[in-house]
Amino acid sequence: MRFKADFASLIAASALMLLDIAAFGQQAKIAPLPVRPSTFLNDFRTYVATNPKGSAVEKVEAANTILDKTGLDFVLFLDDATCQKVEEARRQSKDPLAPVHLSGTLRSVNADGANLALPDVQPASASCGCHFAIPLLQFNNTEFITKILGRNIAFYVPRSVTPNFAFLVDPGDHALVKRRWAIPDRLTPIGVSFDENVLFLGFREPELGD
Repeated sequence: MRFKADFASLIAASALMLLDIAAFGQQAKIAPLPVRPSTFLNDFRTYVATNPKGSAVEKVEAANTILDKTGLDFVLFLDDATCQKVEEARRQSKDPLAPVHLSGTLRSVNADGANLALPDVQPASASCGCHFAIPLLQFNNTEFITKILGRNIAFYVPRSVTPNFAFLVDPGDHALVKRRWAIPDRLTPIGVSFDENVLFLGFREPELGD
């Protein structure tokens, strides 16, 4: 994922999702690797505040440098079965308002499974299911790249994670889907390329509007 002077883009390929997050609350002998929230927005806001006269190109270069270091937080939704486990743990907790921690073993693309401590799971609301935010550098139907202890590591997307999808339909028949892209929640589709292979996405934050 890279910023450009006028838009940011994300390309997704179609394939099967692999592996599940391990059983909720499972104990591990080795402490799980922490997946920490991204500091991108705060770092970029600091850059803009200290460089108010910077050009759009300079801001894009700074944003990409920060992005490489921290990734950018995106919301991923969990399936109903995992959400039920989360809510059961919340009900059994002495403090129902306390955050619920989710850990599990995910299979990395180039190595064996890794036990991860994921960010706090947010409860389901009237508009969406339970979810958590995770720093991402790349995301598609089958794989994602996240930051762990300063390193970029690629994992297969577990079946318990449900991405958002953007659909390109035939203008003459809206029931006919021509393309489908998996996108994390926080991005708004703003257009497609002339050959209809690339989906262009816009950010909601004013700082990233350009």
